[in-house]
Amino acid sequence: MQVRQRLGDVVQAPFDLSQLPGVQYTDPPGDQGLFGPGSISWQVGSDWPSALVGGMSGLILGTLHPLVLAGTLDHSIFRKDPIGRLARTASFVMATAFGSTDVANGVVDYVNRLHSRISGTAPNGNHYSATDPGLAVWTHVTIYGGFLDGHLRYAPNPISGRQIDGYWDEVARVPEMLGARGVPRSRYEVEDYFRRVRPELEASRDARESARWVLDGGKGDTPTVRDSAAALVTAWGELMPGGGPHALEERILRPASAGAVRVAYAILARASVDLLPGWGRSMLDLQRSRFAGPVTKAYFATLRLAVPTVPRALREAQVRAAGRRA
Repeated sequence: MQVRQRLGDVVQAPFDLSQLPGVQYTDPPGDQGLFGPGSISWQVGSDWPSALVGGMSGLILGTLHPLVLAGTLDHSIFRKDPIGRLARTASFVMATAFGSTDVANGVVDYVNRLHSRISGTAPNGNHYSATDPGLAVWTHVTIYGGFLDGHLRYAPNPISGRQIDGYWDEVARVPEMLGARGVPRSRYEVEDYFRRVRPELEASRDARESARWVLDGGKGDTPTVRDSAAALVTAWGELMPGGGPHALEERILRPASAGAVRVAYAILARASVDLLPGWGRSMLDLQRSRFAGPVTKAYFATLRLAVPTVPRALREAQVRAAGRRA
């Protein structure tokens, strides 16, 4: 089991690339964090493959808000590395979900400081500011909604019924710490929010291009593929005698790792489109594939047979919350 778990950590290595400052999950022992064991948030975050699909889908849907997209394009490296942006967003979500109370407060303060410097004018002529409470609600609903949709579709033991409302009620705490107001706290409030906000959305050229950047982020020699492959090589090397791959092994491992990342990314990309609401796919001119769901489920089932898919962050948080050191 220990070897299987270490192999699981190898597979997760590419997804641990963009941690926000100060993020760790082991200290102080006994700290429950914002949610803690038994929370619905911990259950939704307990399977990283389904979270990846959901996070990607939420990032794509988020491109439809012209003010949020303008701030993203003007003040981040989204054009060059859209999945790097998703990784940093995922780091924030995981830090607030699984980190200690101090870690969660720390990343919230960090993001609030960043947001205080982000403002400008969107192509449609409207002013935007990252401190706008309304924009924080849109980002929250699309990203956390994406994680929830991925969990409901692909997690081994998905939540249901009132637990879904409980999830929205729990995670509303995070955007409120970022200054959001009127955050939806149930699935019905989320549905109502989307009905109200849809007239503000735009299927602009920037939105369609941004969605395509996300979907194509695993192709070629992009930062996503290059850094993910390097992380895999390093992680594999740590399992080898001597603590690292020799030249011959690296010549084999690096292209093999890059190939594995591209295959996995292609599966995740199609699955993320499949998760989008029909109106979102239509606005972004994306086509649903009838094979995406079955292929993704088969891929995830194979992955779970090979390695554990509980995020390392959650495992460390469980040990910390129990009052022990990892």
